[in-house]
Amino acid sequence: MTPRARLAALLAGRQVDRLLVDVGTSTLTALRPGERPVPGGGGAYGDPVMHLPLLSPAELDALGAQTRRVGPAFAGAAIDPDKDGFTDRDGVSWIWADGEPAPLDHPLAGAGIGAIARAPRAPLPPLAGTGLLADPAREQVVVADVPSPGLIDTAFRLRGYYELLDDTAERWPVANAVFDRAADLIARDYRQMLSALPGAPDLIVYGDDLAHRTGLYLSGERFGFFLRPRMARLFSVIRTACPAPLLFHSCGAIRPILDQILALGVRVLNFEPEASGMAIADVRAAAGPDIVFHGVLDFPGLAAALRRQDRGRLMATLDDIVAGWPMIAAPRDNIPAQCPHADIRLATAFLETLDVPRLLAGDRAGVLDEALDEALAAMLLPE
Repeated sequence: MTPRARLAALLAGRQVDRLLVDVGTSTLTALRPGERPVPGGGGAYGDPVMHLPLLSPAELDALGAQTRRVGPAFAGAAIDPDKDGFTDRDGVSWIWADGEPAPLDHPLAGAGIGAIARAPRAPLPPLAGTGLLADPAREQVVVADVPSPGLIDTAFRLRGYYELLDDTAERWPVANAVFDRAADLIARDYRQMLSALPGAPDLIVYGDDLAHRTGLYLSGERFGFFLRPRMARLFSVIRTACPAPLLFHSCGAIRPILDQILALGVRVLNFEPEASGMAIADVRAAAGPDIVFHGVLDFPGLAAALRRQDRGRLMATLDDIVAGWPMIAAPRDNIPAQCPHADIRLATAFLETLDVPRLLAGDRAGVLDEALDEALAAMLLPE
C-alpha cells in the first residue's frame, strides 16, 4: 500500500499492511532548531516564533517520513542581537531565553473593545510545497500545516495569559472581543492558505493548546461558552475551503472536553499521552474506534530502546500502538534538537517494518523479532 492508501484505509476503518509514518513535516512533528536562528540567515520556517525549520524532500526521505508539508514558509525573525528579542506578525514581543522564545509584551494588554476589534496581523508569506498537490498520483500524504496558532493560543499571545484569564472571569464582553478578533485572524489565514492551493491536501492541521498537563486553562463550562462556538465557526471555514479531514492537536489534560472537541467533526487526534487522564488506552475508550490517533509515540525513547535492544521497552511501544489503534505513527512532540537524525531514522525504520495485521492479531513477539531482524539486516543496529 502507498502512504496515501494507508491513510484512506485508516479513515475508512479498513485494514492496513504497515504503519503510516509522519515525522519532520508539520509543526506537530518538526525538528526543533539546535540554536537561536541567525538574523538574515535565509532560512524558511514552518512557525515564525518557534522557528521550526522546513525540511526538503530529500531530508524527509532520509528521516523515513511518508508525509510532506504544504503551508506558509516564514522567514526568520529579525532578532535584535542586543536585546535578544523580536516581534511577531501580531505585534507580540518575544525574547529568546533558555533555548526558545518566550512572550514579553502583548499588543492588546489593557486595550478596550474598540482597539481589540481592530488588532492587525501581517499578511501570510508565500506557501511552500504547493507543487506536490499538482500530482494526483502522488504516493506521499500531504499535510496542510497551520497558518496560525489556534484560538486560545492567539488570544493568550494578544492579550497576555493572566489578563485573558481575568477577562474570562470578570470582563466577559472584553473576553468575547478578544476571542472574536482571534477567530477573525485565524479564519482569514486559513481562507488565504487553502484558497491558494492548487489541489486538496490529505490532512489539514489545526492546533490549540487548551490545557496544561494537569488541567484545563478554562473550565469545561467556559470552554463551551467562549471557545467551542468559535472553533465550530473556524472548522466550518476550513471545511468550506477544503474537504480534507481535520487533524486536531491540543497539549494537556483535555479529557473533560474531549467529547465536545470530537463532536465538531475531528477525524484525526493529536494529544499528549503524559498529561493527566490522557493515557492512550483511556483516550481510545473515550474517543471510540473511528478517530485516528496521531503523535502518541516516543521516537527518541524508541531509538534508545532499539540501540539497547531493550525488548521490554520495545514491547511497550507495540502495546501503545495496539491500545491506540487506528493510528498514524508520529512523535509525541517536536523532535528535540539533541536527538540525532540517525536515531529518528532508526525509529522510523523499525516502525515501517511492523506487520500491522499480525500485531493487531496478538503476535507481538513474532512481529518484534521480525522487525529487529530486518533492522539488523539493514545494518541499522549493531550485531
